[in-house]
Amino acid sequence: MEEYIQNAYSQFNSGDFSKTIEICEKIIEKERNNLIALKLIAKSYFILKKTDESRRFYQEILKFEPKNFEVIKDIGNTYLAQGNKKAAIDCYEKSISIDEKYAPSLTMLGNIELLNGDRNQGLKHLIKATKADPRLTVAWINLSNAYLMEGDLDKALKSINMAIELNPKQFNCYSYLGKIFIEMGRLKEAEVALEKGIQINPRGADLHYLLGLIADKLNRMNKAEEALKNQLNSIQDS
Repeated sequence: MEEYIQNAYSQFNSGDFSKTIEICEKIIEKERNNLIALKLIAKSYFILKKTDESRRFYQEILKFEPKNFEVIKDIGNTYLAQGNKKAAIDCYEKSISIDEKYAPSLTMLGNIELLNGDRNQGLKHLIKATKADPRLTVAWINLSNAYLMEGDLDKALKSINMAIELNPKQFNCYSYLGKIFIEMGRLKEAEVALEKGIQINPRGADLHYLLGLIADKLNRMNKAEEALKNQLNSIQDS
């Protein structure tokens, strides 16, 4: 059975999610409680955007591990992907009730609260997430965005720099860094940040848009037109 599991991991890591599912289904035919296989199937279906199927297999895991806060968070993600924020929030809150310091659920909950306009509660959960797991890049990114929305540019800058320190290859960090510098009026630094992001991901439409915005502010019309063209190409390629 170990050989089947290793093969499933290999297929998953290579991006062949249909093959992963096929292998794991054979495993659970023999071992219904094989949690590794169940989780790989659930993750594969989620990536393939088959969220109902993904949730069904995550729920199978809960039959064996009802207090698995990570799986409960993953079920929340399936609801969120379907636009069901209420069900997602219920899952994230349930996950936190089991482990109040589980940073991924705190981050997801905080992000939804920001989108719903509850900035104070969103900030509270995101700050708690970064304290619970200071190495969770996405928590710092979302916290930076929360501070940016609040107009607290110094804290926004500090938070996004923490994210970049943790993961300098995360291209969207440089989009947020560029936005912060633009708000600060530090256009040259914003330009440098955005160009670094484009080096990592040349198809980052938001990066090109912000670069064009800077070019327009600096009256560099040729560069603004080039950035707009690159933005449109990036959107078409996505």
